[in-house]
Amino acid sequence: MFFGKKAGLPDEEERDFTVRQHKIGYGIGIWMIGAGIFILILEILYHVSAIPLWVYGIIMAIFGLGIWVCMEVKNRQLAVKENRLYYSSTLGRARQFALEDIASVKAVSNPSGGRDDLRLYDKKGRILCRLETSMQNADVMLWYLYDNGVPLEMEKNTKRELTDIIFQEPIEEEKLPGLSREVYGQAWDMIEKWMEKNKKLGAELFFGFAEYYGSRIDPEMQIQPEESRICDVAGNRQGIGQNEGKKQCAVQNREKDTEQGVEEGLMESGKPEDYICVLEVFVKKDGYFIRDRKKTLLLMDFQVFYKRKTWAATGEARLYYNENWKKEVKDMLASLAKYLQGHKFIMDEMELGYDLKKEVA
Repeated sequence: MFFGKKAGLPDEEERDFTVRQHKIGYGIGIWMIGAGIFILILEILYHVSAIPLWVYGIIMAIFGLGIWVCMEVKNRQLAVKENRLYYSSTLGRARQFALEDIASVKAVSNPSGGRDDLRLYDKKGRILCRLETSMQNADVMLWYLYDNGVPLEMEKNTKRELTDIIFQEPIEEEKLPGLSREVYGQAWDMIEKWMEKNKKLGAELFFGFAEYYGSRIDPEMQIQPEESRICDVAGNRQGIGQNEGKKQCAVQNREKDTEQGVEEGLMESGKPEDYICVLEVFVKKDGYFIRDRKKTLLLMDFQVFYKRKTWAATGEARLYYNENWKKEVKDMLASLAKYLQGHKFIMDEMELGYDLKKEVA
């Protein structure tokens, strides 16, 4: 481990990512500096009697705090380059340490600051550096540590950023069918209880799994385009004719294989690297889909399974199970009952155009 300015920081283009304050901090710091200067000028131009020294002290404190905020944005950062980490303090003093030097990470609630601190500890229990979860790329840093097996701890009152990551469990693809059946059963129990409890609303919840290529999802659309949906194991695209579906899936598989440098015509094995499996929940009434007055479809979706590249040395794409989906569905059902009461909706005879699955193969 090295300390002092000699350690330096790697160039921006050499870094994997950097955790730093948001640039809006410059605006806050400059505003404070300007406010201090403005108050001082007013006092010099318009003072009519002697002003106590403590007033000048307050003016200088505002001015100094503005400078400190600007220095915080400019200097304080944690740069990551492979398995080396480079930390620069607010005063610009830099030090570096290796990934293996990090024994644990703890998220500590900081109510007075309105944000959570993220503290990295070495094997002797000393703090290597302190960050905030509100910083740019703090979530990337958490994933980097999680993927490399660094233990993550958090206090009870910390916000949900770390909770979301802790509840992401890597799984093997062969476990996907059984686990998806289990998830569907749990969702069924929750939704059945909700419909029984809210019979007077006359609402029916239609739900199931849908699989997508994450890179082809349009965030502006509620119902995703056909090309974003993944073909099933039989080579069919859901929601269209069987023969046409097989043709489109064959073309899709050839395109995906060509993109990845695989010999044309060979089917790729396993789920694609941008794989996303979503539990979609539609609200229906009397067999019709429902839209609000803005013609927005009442649809809730929850990401349950997905693939992403890890920050570990292998850099492989792994399949993850989002255990937090249960809390998200529970919260949604609680708010949905309140939302449906006292609102008027439009009945839509639309066909969904694709099947929602009870099991993901």
